[in-house]
Amino acid sequence: MSSASALELAPPSTGGWSEYLAIRVRNTLRIVPVTDVDWFEAAGNYVRIHVGDECHVTRLTLGRLEARVDPRYVARIHRCMLVNVTRVDQIQPLRNGDAIVLLRSGEQLRMSRSFRREFMTRFVSGAASTPRSA
Repeated sequence: MSSASALELAPPSTGGWSEYLAIRVRNTLRIVPVTDVDWFEAAGNYVRIHVGDECHVTRLTLGRLEARVDPRYVARIHRCMLVNVTRVDQIQPLRNGDAIVLLRSGEQLRMSRSFRREFMTRFVSGAASTPRSA
């Protein structure tokens, strides 16, 4: 996991959403397309950005990040988690109303029942038109 790093959201494209994250790691600037991120996880005043096997930690609120990324690709599944919907392989309902979101990488994330209905409506209705990563 990378230590805390600075994050800059690239200026919004013509659609108004940031397409890239500029993550400062030590003395370098890593440009990451938002579509390459698997999920974002809040950790207090920080956000963990999970990209493949890498995890970058940056000082930013999850709400601010959510407001700047394209909702066609990123959706909230928990009060402390956003997921890239193109990375979702399965959704497994639980008896209490929550669900397990299984990513193509094999990672399992918990979806809280308070975000499940909105996510399912967006994900299922947009599944045919949302590009899926291999």
